[in-house]
Amino acid sequence: MLKLNVICPHCHGKDVVRRGISSLKLSSKQVYFCKTCRKKFSTGGLAYKTYSPAVIVAALNQYNLGDTLEETARHVNRRFKVKVSKSTVHLWLHEFADLGNYHRIRDEVLSKFGKDIVVSKEFEHHGLNYNFKYHRGKLGWLGPEFSGLVRYIKAFEQGAPDYSQQDERPSQLRIELKVNFETSYNQACKTVLLCCFSHSPSRLNGTGQTGIKKGRWALSR
Repeated sequence: MLKLNVICPHCHGKDVVRRGISSLKLSSKQVYFCKTCRKKFSTGGLAYKTYSPAVIVAALNQYNLGDTLEETARHVNRRFKVKVSKSTVHLWLHEFADLGNYHRIRDEVLSKFGKDIVVSKEFEHHGLNYNFKYHRGKLGWLGPEFSGLVRYIKAFEQGAPDYSQQDERPSQLRIELKVNFETSYNQACKTVLLCCFSHSPSRLNGTGQTGIKKGRWALSR
């Protein structure tokens, strides 16, 4: 039987077997049974949640970008083909508030920048298109000790720096290597042979050489 690489979350035992599938509203989960503590469990996703972590994270991000509860629900439903209500989004905001501290400054950032929070700039660099983004609200909260970094990031609004246009992409760099092939012998084997045979010529075979068979030293006695 194939051994599962699954650890029981209850007793941390490794004697685990599959025990069916748990069907949810929008997905399903593999159920496992621990033979040590005799308990069932499942892995992946969030416990007691109908929607996947991707849907929940997308809703939190979209709301933090300035959308209302209704707009956030519509965006998530259109993107993931689900039916999330604004009340569900509201519950997620309170339940997962400890995942970050941005909710503390969200209202202040919106009052200062409105919905124009994310600055996006597209530019071309050696035939490749790049989409550079930064968060105006979060960047504004950096202290004066990061003033140089702030200026550097804001400079991308005008396009890529001049020095980046002159440098080649790493994948386009050409490195010339000159390789010399030489035949050498294992000096350690030579030393061992000299120690073994310098005082005992009788260990050599009839040809005066050691016999080598299938990569092993065959010493004639």
